[in-house]
Formats: sequence, C-alpha cells, structure tokens
Amino acid sequence: DEAIIITTGVGQHQMWTAQYYNFTKPDTMITSGGLGTMGFGLPAAIGAKVANPNKTVIDIDGDGSFNMTLTEMMTAVKNNINIKVIILNNNSLGMVKQWQDMYHEKRHTTTTNINKIDYVKFAKSIGCVGIRCDKQSDIQTTINRLLLFDCPVIAEFIVTSDEHCLPMVESHKALDDMIFSKP
Repeated sequence: DEAIIITTGVGQHQMWTAQYYNFTKPDTMITSGGLGTMGFGLPAAIGAKVANPNKTVIDIDGDGSFNMTLTEMMTAVKNNINIKVIILNNNSLGMVKQWQDMYHEKRHTTTTNINKIDYVKFAKSIGCVGIRCDKQSDIQTTINRLLLFDCPVIAEFIVTSDEHCLPMVESHKALDDMIFSKP
C-alpha cells in the first residue's frame, strides 16, 4: 500500500484536508500548521517528491495560496518533478473571507481574487497538464485522471466561495473554546 504524501498551503483547503483526507500512515501530511505560510504547499510538494521519487505527491491548495508560489511549477516542469497539484478554486482568500463573513458583517475587503487565472491555460503555457473540474459528479473521475499522468499536473476544482470551514478556533482563544457553527 503506497502512502501518498499530501502537502497543503494555508487556508480552508488546509483545514478540509486535515479533516477529511483519510491519512493511514505517519509522515504523509506536510503543512506549515498554524504558521499562516501561504504558498507553502507547492514548494513543499516539490521537495517531498525529490526526497521520495517513488511516491505520489499531491499538493492540495487553494487558489490564493497557490498564487503565492505558482511560478515554482516551472521548476517542476523543467526538472520533470512529477507532482500533482489540486487547486480548490473559490476565487477568493477563503479563510479571510470566512472571518469577514462571521465577524465583520460580511464586509469583504481584498478577499476576492480580481485577477482570475485560467489554471488550465497556465499549466499548458509552462508545459504541464491542466485539468478543470466544475461539476461535483466529475470529482472522482478528475482525480483518477490526474493520477494517470507521469508528469506535473495542475487540476483545478471550482468550488463555492460561501462555504465555511468548521470547527475553528477564534483569535486569542484556547482550543477548548472551539466553535462548531457560525456565530
């Protein structure tokens, strides 16, 4: 049973990965934890694949976090580092937007990504495979497809920007003050 190594950036996608991915082996999730290091997932995936060339390495990222280091995909392509990137694209800085929804009367400031990137065209422009999934019914097929390629792949999954990631811990609160529903 091959253990897949998962890396993440920072944001809602990081929390969902930790909550919903079925990790069965130790040392298979690489994340910056609570340090808030947006852009961490992609370079971490490249490093993990170089260190573990026979393992499948997948970066599960958000569009905001991926955008911080997306040019590193050119490093993966140039050096044929066979990583897979899953972008959960909600066209926003989802975790920040969530905080603005919950605690600032939905006053959204600088959370919507106005410079929309076509990740499939970006992938093709740098020489890797680009796939888009915009239907829930196509999720498993898209994941299966991205794993078939023996080269770097970017798979963009279009998701809503209104979903919140719970449970969460508010700023300056202890873990036992975790909230499980929107206030």
